Amino acid sequence: MSLKQQLKDREKNALLTRPKEIADIMNEATLDLKKTGIEEEAKSSGDIFDNAILLDLNSNDIDLYKLVNGKPAIISFYRGSWCPYCNLELRAYESLLKEEENQDVLMIAISPEKPDVTSVEQDVSKLNFTVLSDVNNELAKKLRIMFHLPTSIQNLYGNKVATSTGTLDYNLPLPSTYVIDSNHKIIKAWIDSNYTKRAEPSEVLALYRTL
Repeated sequence: MSLKQQLKDREKNALLTRPKEIADIMNEATLDLKKTGIEEEAKSSGDIFDNAILLDLNSNDIDLYKLVNGKPAIISFYRGSWCPYCNLELRAYESLLKEEENQDVLMIAISPEKPDVTSVEQDVSKLNFTVLSDVNNELAKKLRIMFHLPTSIQNLYGNKVATSTGTLDYNLPLPSTYVIDSNHKIIKAWIDSNYTKRAEPSEVLALYRTL
């Protein structure tokens, strides 16, 4: 089953139990975010993907450019392990990249989540890609995909985001996926203000294979 269908099924099931007033709040927040123009302002095809110092699961500093080491890469931002839509996306990549013909693919998944939280929530032994933490969304800021959760959504999420990031700023990256070439140029970016929508991993991988 495609990731697109899995996400649709997840949202359909969520709507069956989600009170209308809550659904309305979430829909309004998504529309308001889209209206800010963040998708158009974000770095995209033709731009250079910025470098950053990120943290690995052991809280070691990782220079992103050194990690990529002059190779094409798939880089995907997700909100955190508390997000069921993000987990569906990561599992889809996990399944795809475990196939023998895809084990050479360089993929990096990035979130603002603290490394110790990710280590507890993710079974890292099964991952076929690198997971890194973008502390305080510093890289997301450079790419112009960071946004602030409105108070209405903060109230719905409770302490999930604060516990995940270790801060009370309630800033998150738009779920975004990039294919970059060996010169760090963005070949394509999938960016959507609607957190229930993601790039289809098979399409991302197909583009990566052309580099």
